[in-house]
Amino acid sequence: MANVRSRWSALVSAAIALSLQSVPGSASCSPTTQHSTIRVMTFNVLHEPLRQVLGTWAGTSTCVGNRSACKDENVVYRFAPIDGRSSRVRLFADKVIEGKRVPMGALDFTTSKDRLSCEFKRGSAHGLWEFTVSGDSIVGTLVLLPGRDLARRVRVHRVAEGSVPPAPAD
Repeated sequence: MANVRSRWSALVSAAIALSLQSVPGSASCSPTTQHSTIRVMTFNVLHEPLRQVLGTWAGTSTCVGNRSACKDENVVYRFAPIDGRSSRVRLFADKVIEGKRVPMGALDFTTSKDRLSCEFKRGSAHGLWEFTVSGDSIVGTLVLLPGRDLARRVRVHRVAEGSVPPAPAD
């Protein structure tokens, strides 16, 4: 199996190199746009189990507890593969305000079967996102560390990119 993966990897790498050279105007594309389709192709060939999470998801992120700075949000999440990181995906998170997507940031998640997790530190914030994927739905939580206080619940479902407000410009 490892030998087959190695051959597929070499074949896909060569195809990517050739396709990038032959796409007119590809140099003018943004890095996200230019490589996203190719990354998905590589990821799907090499890491079939993770394919279920790739794509666009929409739903709610709801505050738990009494946190005055916390606001319930309608969210759009986009999961994308990370080159060279077979067990990780990148989440680009946007909230929807007045019908427009507003970027909240990107986090890299570790994947294990149908579960995703990401521990992060930003300034004084330290938290752990945990998601479970079930078909076309994802449910999850944000807990604050080190106390493991529940801060948010997330419920999203798979959507077509065209069914949500356009993504913010890179």
